[in-house]
This record gives sequence, structure tokens and C-alpha cells, in this order.
Amino acid sequence: MKTKISKDFFSDPQVVATVTTVDDLEFLSSATDFGCDVLEYRLDDLSDHLEKVKSTIIQVPLPTLITVRCPNEGGQNNLPDAKRLDLYSEFLPLADLIDVEIETLKNSDAFQRLLSRAQDAGVLVVGSFHNFSSFAGLGKIEQVLKEGNELGVDIVKMAMVTDTLPQVFEMSEVIAKFGSRVSLSLMGMGKMGKISRLVLARSGSCLNYGYLQTENAPGQWKAQQLRDLISEI
Repeated sequence: MKTKISKDFFSDPQVVATVTTVDDLEFLSSATDFGCDVLEYRLDDLSDHLEKVKSTIIQVPLPTLITVRCPNEGGQNNLPDAKRLDLYSEFLPLADLIDVEIETLKNSDAFQRLLSRAQDAGVLVVGSFHNFSSFAGLGKIEQVLKEGNELGVDIVKMAMVTDTLPQVFEMSEVIAKFGSRVSLSLMGMGKMGKISRLVLARSGSCLNYGYLQTENAPGQWKAQQLRDLISEI
């Protein structure tokens, strides 16, 4: 049976494995140890294999996170908003969580209605922010947190370049300051990406992302490695 997300699901750091390829889907169809706690299906990567995605979700007994990333924040295949909305709606009955960019939610009534429909259905909403070129800075981080809170998302996720340890520690301080008020998922990319994912998981980041078989962001661990290391520190 599929694992359900309970109210204390985020009391410990959870590891998310991102599913982006048909090979990932084939692996999941035969695996017995998935090496993670949650599976994120990136439908922008998998838009030509939707029936295979559905059958995999039904088969695999782990919580399901559905993401159809927008092109401006790393989404593949240049999907327009209308197509993204259709995919979210189609997969909502199979989801435990969905991830939508905070910028998209801010600027689209249709996506705000999706947020409401998801939460009415008991599906958690991750409001996300990504900066693949630089460290956003504390001012921007606090702005994104404020916007996510105003939108009513369940989890605020932020991923940005971290080239120095002080930047990692600044993100850790954000969790210490705001983590008791909002569920946070914070991670770095780039030079300090791998270190950041360990430090921030142990600082209180609730969702910590790795890859299933193929890295899809700079500074990721394989999900199994990430879970093992988090458990050791």
C-alpha cells in the first residue's frame, strides 16, 4: 500500500528523489528499495510518457510529489502555463504534494485556484523559488518567505547557488529564524551544493532533494547517498 503523509511526516528530514527519465520509471517498476522517502515526478521532463508515469505512481508505495516546472525556473520542453495546468489537474488525484513556483502563483489566478483545489483535496502545496545563477541574498529569501506565507502554501522551497560556506550558514540561520513558523525546504546548488544539503537537512529543511539515477541540478547527491549521510550526522 502507498505510504500516506501524516501530520508528523516532517518531524524528521525527508529525502526526495527526482524522477526525470524513462530509465527512472523502469528502475522504479522493478525496485524494492527506492533509497528515498518521497518521489518527485517531473512531468515537464516526462510529458511524452504520462501513462507510464501514472502506472508507476500507482505501483510504487511512496508519497508522490508532482511538479510541472515552468521554463523560467528550470522547466524542460518549454511547456506553456495552460499545458502545465492541464497536467497538474490530470495528476492531482494521484498526488500527495504538488510543487508550483511562487512567482507563478503570484501572477496567475488559475494557478491560485489550483492551489485551493489541491489543499481542499488534502494535497500539500510546495511553493518554490529557484535561482540557478547566484545566491539570492537574505533580503530576497525573506521576501520569498513572506510571499509564500501570504499565498498560503504548505511548504516554502528555495534552491539557489551556494559558492561559499557563509552562504550555507546564512540559509541555516533562515531555518533557525523562521522554521518554527513555516515548513521550509532549503538547498544550495553549485560548489557548496552537496555540503549545503547535509547542513540544511540537519538544520531543519523538511524536504531534501537528490536524484534517482541521473543528476538534474548542480550539487546534488544521489538520493540513497543523501539519506544515508543525513542519518549519520
